[in-house]
Amino acid sequence: MIRLAPRLLALSLGTALVAGTTVSLLTVPASAADPVTLLAGGTPATAPFPDDRWTVADSAQTTGRRVALPTAGCDALGRSLCDDLAQISTLDGFDLQPRVTLPFSGAVDLLSITPTTVYVQSPTGQRSGLVQLIFDPASNTVAGRTDAFLAPAARYELVVTSGVKAVGGGPVDPCLPAGTCPAGATERRVPFTTMDPYNTLDEARRQLDDGSAYTSAGISAAEASLDFTKTFADGSRATFNRTQAASIVRQDQTSADPTAPKTTQGALNTSSATTYGLASIVSPQYVDVEGVIPTVPTGGSPVPLGKTRIGVTMMAGPLPAPTTVPAACLRPVVFGPGFTRSKYDLFLSADGLPERGFAAFATDPLGHSYGPTSTFTVPTPDRQGSLVGSGFGRGKDLDGDGKISNSEGVGPTYRFGADGKTPETPNPKATVGLRDGLIQTVVDN
Repeated sequence: MIRLAPRLLALSLGTALVAGTTVSLLTVPASAADPVTLLAGGTPATAPFPDDRWTVADSAQTTGRRVALPTAGCDALGRSLCDDLAQISTLDGFDLQPRVTLPFSGAVDLLSITPTTVYVQSPTGQRSGLVQLIFDPASNTVAGRTDAFLAPAARYELVVTSGVKAVGGGPVDPCLPAGTCPAGATERRVPFTTMDPYNTLDEARRQLDDGSAYTSAGISAAEASLDFTKTFADGSRATFNRTQAASIVRQDQTSADPTAPKTTQGALNTSSATTYGLASIVSPQYVDVEGVIPTVPTGGSPVPLGKTRIGVTMMAGPLPAPTTVPAACLRPVVFGPGFTRSKYDLFLSADGLPERGFAAFATDPLGHSYGPTSTFTVPTPDRQGSLVGSGFGRGKDLDGDGKISNSEGVGPTYRFGADGKTPETPNPKATVGLRDGLIQTVVDN
């Protein structure tokens, strides 16, 4: 695969070695008897993509369609590809910024692929061109992404016009073989439907708002409230001052063996907040043990599979003067730690919020903050010593290597073999990636 900017790619195609002879591709005229055409084969690789021909009607979906990619040729050696196709074929449409592929019968001039010769058109006539163009000389396929995100659950057309040129300068006929375009047309229009990516989040938010998520997950009203009393074993309220916060020490469970020694590190703090807190809350969980939300048609609703208690960090400054805020109150905000990070980053990365009248909160993303037996220690001079509380780690040893990484559990992963070192075949749901784990994290927040 060649990945070059269009102008560089055109220059790189200027010469090629054929049987030891140098041939200038840019000066070879297109043959009138054998024109370059846009293919119209029977597979996604031999026809323009995306295309609704690779979907089926499905009234249970928001869009009324469901992706149905062909799986011919799948075997044991290609199992991971088949697994990927099976996951993609649960979607109710194509990506909101799709990767468009155009297979031709010969080499084409990438400089002729412009927003006026190849574009995606919305039902209202808005057009998006292609960017990040790639040319594969082995299959004469051009690929690129739309230059903007498309609207969800909408029907678009991929349009390829006769303005596309062959490398030799001749025109490309997008309507050969005969019958691929309406009679007299000089452009091929390929319809496709975009997916509804928001249904799971929208439905989860509705369930949180009307309380049904808590009922389904078996969460009581008390559990759904922020709790500062269940952090320490002795029931102590886990709020403290800046001096104490600067000395918080984490004991992270990095081994799958809960009795193994923990890894110790300090919770960095650069905030000028005056009050800090470590608390917990019970959240409905839509994901399974691998961080995957069971597939539900987008016309339906996901259902919580259970509940879990997650850790919450908090920091705030003094109450602002009533002249700066309508009332003497703190405005709550939720801070999102970065991937592989944790709720303790609140004290380091959101350090300017307390000075501006905010009370800032953070949770751990799903799979983060190491294992569930992780703890933290806060010095409490007024109580003659220190108190140890639960870190509410959300990590799991999913790959079976005996370790828990800083983000293991946010999505499906492969498993190691018996030796704990050799990766086995990919997880059948690997294509889900971080999607569902991050949706769950939004629900928690």
